[in-house]
Amino acid sequence: MNISSFPALIGHAGAALEAPAFFVNKQVKHLFLLADPFLVQSGQLAPLMGALDEAGLTVTLYSDFAGEPKMPKMREIVALARDAKSEAVLGVGGGSTLDMAKILSITLVADRPPEDYWMMATPLPEASLPSIMIPTTAGTGSESCSTNIISSDDGHKGWVWGPQTKPDLIILDPELGASLPPRMTGWCGMDALIHAFEAASNRYGHISALSYAHQALRIGKEALPLAVAKGDDLEARTNMLLASSWAGAAIDQVGTSVAHHISHAMATLGPIHHGRATAIGFEITLRWLCDDSLLGDVMPEDGVRKFTALAEIFGCASYHDLPQALTEFMDKAGIDRTLPPHFAAFDKADLKAQLLADYTQSMRVAAQKEVSETVIDWIIEELAALPVHETD
Repeated sequence: MNISSFPALIGHAGAALEAPAFFVNKQVKHLFLLADPFLVQSGQLAPLMGALDEAGLTVTLYSDFAGEPKMPKMREIVALARDAKSEAVLGVGGGSTLDMAKILSITLVADRPPEDYWMMATPLPEASLPSIMIPTTAGTGSESCSTNIISSDDGHKGWVWGPQTKPDLIILDPELGASLPPRMTGWCGMDALIHAFEAASNRYGHISALSYAHQALRIGKEALPLAVAKGDDLEARTNMLLASSWAGAAIDQVGTSVAHHISHAMATLGPIHHGRATAIGFEITLRWLCDDSLLGDVMPEDGVRKFTALAEIFGCASYHDLPQALTEFMDKAGIDRTLPPHFAAFDKADLKAQLLADYTQSMRVAAQKEVSETVIDWIIEELAALPVHETD
C-alpha cells in the first residue's frame, strides 16, 4: 500500500453491519475484535456481534484496556490473538483502540513480539492480516494513518509506523458515536480540524495533503458545532467522521506542527484529553503565527500562501484575521480550553524540558515560523495564564 493511498471506505448509519460480509469474502473463520470498553458495557456493540455470529465467524472479543496503548498490554493482546488463531482484525472505537488493532494486524503475520517494531527498530512485514477499522470518536484519524502511537515498557511514548498498518476497509457509522458527550465531541472534533489545519499550513504541505486537509476543514467547520449541539444528528456525525479520516490522510503525508508539539508536551505533566490540549496549543500559537509584529517573526512566502487559502475557507479577508475567526468558532462550538485542575500550578521547567525534548522536534520544526526558545518561553507563559476548570 502506498503511503498516500486511502483505504476503501463505507459511511452511513448502520454501516458497521456490513463488516461481516467483508470477512466472509476473505474466507476468514477466526476474527479478533478490539473494542472500546464503553461500547461493550453499553450494549452498543451487540448488533455487530450478532451480525458477526450470524455470518458464521468465531470472534475473540477483547476490551480490557484503558488509556493510550502500552507495550505490556499490546503483548497480552498479541498472545491472545495468536492462541485464538486469529485470521483477521476488527477495531471499533477511538484512536487508541484503532492503533492497537492496526499494530496487531501487522504483528500477527510474523513470529516477532510487537516491541520489535517500536520506533522502526525492525522493518515491518510486507503485508498484514485483513482488517477493518471503525472509528467512533471523529478525532484522531487513526484509521487512515500509517502512525500508531504506543508507549514502551519504560513509559516513553513512541510509535509503530508503516503504510502496511492501514486497514483494508474503513467503516464510518455515526450511530456508534452518537452517545459521545458534547464536551468530548468538541475536543475530538477539534483534534481532527487541527490535524487538517496543520497539514494544510506547515512547511511540508503539498498538493495531495492539502486537498484532503482543505476538504476536511470545509466539512468539519460546518459539522462540528452541529454534532456538539445535537449528538443524535447523524448527518453531522457522519460528516465529522469523514472530516477526521481525511484529516488523518493529510497528516499521514506531511505530519502536524506546533499545536501538537505543545499538546504532546502537556500530556507529560498530567492527564489531559489530547483534543483539549491541542485546542489550547492551537489557539495560542495561531495568534503568533498570524501576527508578524508578535515576537518579531515574519511569515515566510510559503506560509502566507497556505494561510491565505485557509483564511478563504474560514471566510476571512486576510490570514491575519484567522485567530479571531477560530476563537469565535471554538466558542460557538462550546470547546472548553481551560486547564484541568491538576495543571493549576504546573512546573514551567518541566514543560519546557518536554518542549525541547527530541521526540517533539519533528512537530516543532514543521511550523512556518521558527519555534525558538524565546517563542517557547512565551508559549509557556501564555499557558500559565489560562484559567483552570476547578470541577473538571
